[in-house]
Amino acid sequence: MKKQESSSNSGTATKEIRNNGELVVVDTEKYGELEFEAVLHATGRRANTEGLGLENTDMNYVQTEQS
Repeated sequence: MKKQESSSNSGTATKEIRNNGELVVVDTEKYGELEFEAVLHATGRRANTEGLGLENTDMNYVQTEQS
């Protein structure tokens, strides 16, 4: 497992999200298991991030266009 401070991994299916007591573990098909202190997991056709203040955080945000 890899520990990352902040990341956005688009384009992969999430198999499971679980708390291991200290960190959140996200198991993905493409990247395997990733560990985070916190997770924001959003799904939908279009990201609705306006007003969240993401520009004031250390979070890396990537929006992808999919047809």
